[in-house]
Amino acid sequence: MKQTIVFILVIISISFSHSFFDSSSFCVKGGLGGYFSKSSTGYSGYLSASILNKKHSFTFRYIGAKEEDGTGILETPPKLPLESFRDVGLLYGKWFKSERVEVSGMIGLGLFTGIKRGGFLYADPPIAGPFTVPNSPTSHFDEMAIKTLGVPLEGNLSFPIGSHIGLGIGIASNLNTKLSYLSGFLSLEVKNLFFN
Repeated sequence: MKQTIVFILVIISISFSHSFFDSSSFCVKGGLGGYFSKSSTGYSGYLSASILNKKHSFTFRYIGAKEEDGTGILETPPKLPLESFRDVGLLYGKWFKSERVEVSGMIGLGLFTGIKRGGFLYADPPIAGPFTVPNSPTSHFDEMAIKTLGVPLEGNLSFPIGSHIGLGIGIASNLNTKLSYLSGFLSLEVKNLFFN
C-alpha cells in the first residue's frame, strides 16, 4: 500500500512538472551597478536565471560587490580593509507583462558572505606631497569575515526589444544582521526561451 501511494505521488509530481515547464519560459539576466550600505559604497555585478510561469517567477540570483577604493588624486584615502560581499539567493515573486514593459517584484532566502570592517586599529601618518589630503590618513580596521542567512529583495522594470532581448533597470537588497545593503543596476536579459 505504501509503495502504491509513493508511486502515485511520483506520477503526479512528474505530470505537474511536465505541465509546469510546458507553460513556462526561461530568462537569463546580467547587469552592472552600484551599492551602498551603512558603512560603504561601491560597485556591484548582477546575474540571475528565472523561470517565468504565468504571473509567477522563480529566480536564482547572484550579486557580487566591492567597495570603491577611494585612492584617486585628491580623494579621501580608504578605510582598510575594503568591504566586499557575495549574495546568493532563491527568490519567488510576481511578474507582470504588457507589450512595452515588464515589472517584477521578488522576495526570498539567501546566503550572504563577505568581508566587513571591525574595530579601529590605527591610522597611517599623512605623506607630504603635492596631492596630500590634509588630516586624512588611511585608517586600518580589524577584518571580519561574515557569513549569514538573509532575506533578498528585488524589483525590476524591463523594456522588451523584440521577442528575446530586453533592457532593464532594477533595485536589489539583502536584509541581514551583518551588512544589509541596497543596490541599483542596469541589465540586459535574454528571455522567452521556452522549455517545450
